[in-house]
Amino acid sequence: MPSHATFSSPTPDRSTVMYCGFESHEVDPLHFAVECGAIDEIQELLEDEDENYDINERNYSGHTPLMVAAMNSNLEEVMRFLLKAKADTNAVGADIDDVDNKGEVSALILAASEGSVAGMKILLDAKAKVNLKCKSRMPTALFHAAGTGSAEKVKLLLDEIGRAHV
Repeated sequence: MPSHATFSSPTPDRSTVMYCGFESHEVDPLHFAVECGAIDEIQELLEDEDENYDINERNYSGHTPLMVAAMNSNLEEVMRFLLKAKADTNAVGADIDDVDNKGEVSALILAASEGSVAGMKILLDAKAKVNLKCKSRMPTALFHAAGTGSAEKVKLLLDEIGRAHV
């Protein structure tokens, strides 16, 4: 069991979890380990045959572990680990910021809106689809990058779009 995780029951059963100093309900240990950047714990959970964690499992908000890592600007090593473990680069999950709860996002969209340029580069190098359109008021990563006002993010995506059309 991860050394800095405390579970409300004897086994990590996706109930109340204390991890990295905070308590959460409805968050499974895998997603929490990702948020904490705990690669050793992520590996341990993925190898746990009793729990049978799925690298592409959705959390309570519809995000995969890779999506959780992508929206945090300091989890590039976790992203690399998850991709090496065969995380789906182009999985689509719920956009929890969408008012009518019908929106979708990808890891690249989350990196473009909340994550880092380095995280975006990792995803693009792993063959994330730069033009993947999701059901959303802002359907592509480029819309989200532009919304942050980051010229570096926008330029990265425009350069990638240009390469995709060559």
